[in-house]
Amino acid sequence: MPISRLVPGRYPSPNTSPIADKIRERRGARGLTPLDGTLLHVPPVAEGWNSLLGAVRTKGKLSADIRELMILRVAAINHAAFEWIHHEHVARDAGLTTEQLYVIRDTSFLPSPGNAILSPLQSAALAFAHHSTSTVKVPPEVTLSLADALRSSIASGSNDTESLAQDLLVESAAVVASYNMVSRFLVSLDVAAMSDCPPPWPATKSTFKVPLSVDPANGVLEDGHFLYAETHVTDPDAPWIVCANSLLTTTDMWEWALEKMLAPRPHGAKGTFNVLLHDQRGHGKSSFPSNTKPDGLQCTIPILASDIAYLISTLILPSSSSVRSTIDSEPKVHAVIGVSQGGAAALAFTAMYPLLTKSVVSCDTGPRTPEGNKAAWTERIELVKANGGGEDGMRKLAAITVPRWFPAPSRCSTEMYLPALQTQIVTTSLDGFIVGASALQDYDLLAGTGMNRCLLDVTGPADPKVLLIAGSLDGGGKVSSGMGKLRDAWNAKRIPAGGGSVKLEVIEGAGHLPMVDETEKWWDVVSKWLAGI
Repeated sequence: MPISRLVPGRYPSPNTSPIADKIRERRGARGLTPLDGTLLHVPPVAEGWNSLLGAVRTKGKLSADIRELMILRVAAINHAAFEWIHHEHVARDAGLTTEQLYVIRDTSFLPSPGNAILSPLQSAALAFAHHSTSTVKVPPEVTLSLADALRSSIASGSNDTESLAQDLLVESAAVVASYNMVSRFLVSLDVAAMSDCPPPWPATKSTFKVPLSVDPANGVLEDGHFLYAETHVTDPDAPWIVCANSLLTTTDMWEWALEKMLAPRPHGAKGTFNVLLHDQRGHGKSSFPSNTKPDGLQCTIPILASDIAYLISTLILPSSSSVRSTIDSEPKVHAVIGVSQGGAAALAFTAMYPLLTKSVVSCDTGPRTPEGNKAAWTERIELVKANGGGEDGMRKLAAITVPRWFPAPSRCSTEMYLPALQTQIVTTSLDGFIVGASALQDYDLLAGTGMNRCLLDVTGPADPKVLLIAGSLDGGGKVSSGMGKLRDAWNAKRIPAGGGSVKLEVIEGAGHLPMVDETEKWWDVVSKWLAGI
């Protein structure tokens, strides 16, 4: 986890600091956290903090769901992402559901006492935490409501109900006050470099290993191979966004955009989205090429498009899917969003599987292999091989790739995003890189190679709506220029055929992955366009 951009943190070795050792004892296997390291700049404060928070967390009588509910509301109001992330899983273990966590995270309103999502005690505790955090002075009726709810929660037959209710009210106030202290400390000192990060919106995350198709269109499977996929479900009946990564990245490349995609939809649109992510062939947690076949695992842009369709059919559409709604309405994919290699796959998907999505967003890509790119990919592969073919070789590749993706003045040319992206590249195997690069070395969507129709024939009213996006810095402006030519050629056929116009948006200040270096601008463009679909 990144450290603060303000203070480095102190992490004494075991058995060198009694105070640090006491904190380790409370933390268990997790060890010292970035919060602990920051506090240990002043050991007596760290010691007192450890005692106070240990008592608040583990020695009180409040039920765990009430305690964590209040802590999370404090984190949400104070924009303490570190606090939210470290307590959401505790809240889930205490029984809070994704639907309840969504209500807690949404600081724009307080549910009515008789709502169907939270219990009367949970509603009263949420209101108390909300007012105590946002205005400090809690309205008397809110405090009395919590006191009444706490009193009602005490089991009948208790010897001293009134005294216990008073104790629980004091403990409630102590929980809220203590975690306001925690959140203000976290944000003011940029603990874990998260002071600019909003708390994530809750979703139920599930992971899958889906058997990998050699010939997805005909259901032929590569024995032992699989695609790693993860679903983030806010509501089983919400529409879906399906994302496709660039070459040399994993599902982690969507880290910065994911919380926005899971948040309540902006621009007047109602509800939320669910999100399906996956690692493409040979990348991340997906399987690597087979060493038993002379030509290894095959990969083309149309095959990557078929992989997307395969995942949709496996994880979203079937009634047996674990992420399907229990009601009879079928979930629909609202958008397939891809970037770079994933953007080309999204374009191929538009032609090959038009009935599986309402729209496609294709970022920083082109409809065919640019002249000279086949040789460029070969040179990059040889660079990795010349440097050992392992992580050292991939590190050399990362050193030239990341600056190419994010030229100055992109924020990612200097900021903390670089280590995470470099790690994704370095941990990609050489075989995985070769497999992915082979898809980019020779593809032509305009000719329809490997597809049932060419891209420019996707013109009908029933075909998906299309948004093209390019970072203004990508390729020195050449990428946006090329995507503009694609838009014009496509619209020359789509508009007369009634398919609606293809839109192009250029994200100023963004490089090759605009959802990374200009997340807010990118999502504002995408969400506004999706609201009209």
